[in-house]
Amino acid sequence: MSGHTVENLVKQVLALSPEEQQEFRARLDAPSPNVVEDEFSKMLRETGFGQPRKAGPRAPNPTPVRVQGKPLSEQLIEERR
Repeated sequence: MSGHTVENLVKQVLALSPEEQQEFRARLDAPSPNVVEDEFSKMLRETGFGQPRKAGPRAPNPTPVRVQGKPLSEQLIEERR
């Protein structure tokens, strides 16, 4: 924001009634709804956790792992009942 724009804004605020100036001040002091989320996202990016993971090398033809017993999906369904 240029200095000229700030000066104009200050003049407009000073032209407000005292009640309107108080409301304006309260709105400036109120936290933005995205401040906490933005700060958290910034912290994640700075620590490296907010970066997308790079895909690792894949086997050209992965072979399925054979397990004994019921399929895992059936075990999960039974446990949820």
